[in-house]
Amino acid sequence: MAPLGAQTRILLYKAIPDVPGAASYEEAQARIGKPTGMVLEVDDIEATFAQLKANVVPIEEQPHKQPWGWWEVFADQDSNTFIANDPDAVIIFLCDIMVLSYGAGSSMIANHLNIE
Repeated sequence: MAPLGAQTRILLYKAIPDVPGAASYEEAQARIGKPTGMVLEVDDIEATFAQLKANVVPIEEQPHKQPWGWWEVFADQDSNTFIANDPDAVIIFLCDIMVLSYGAGSSMIANHLNIE
């Protein structure tokens, strides 16, 4: 599944013993109902929240501002959680070797400790 024109897709499937999608079927089953680690960028966090809520999607955390941007956490029917992030929020990660700055238009600028 992917938005029109997207280069990245999400594959949704049900694990079966012959094709578990993990090292073992038991490991695949143990992953159900856990955080997925997936962050989905959205154009408008408030509109996304309203649409999810209208569709009766379980909301784990309502939209809230973090030091790194606006986030909300929602779950699917199996309680697997996902994060929605507004890409227009400015996010700056400071690391030993580089600074990543995410800003308007979802563009990414990576500079060696040099932000303009």
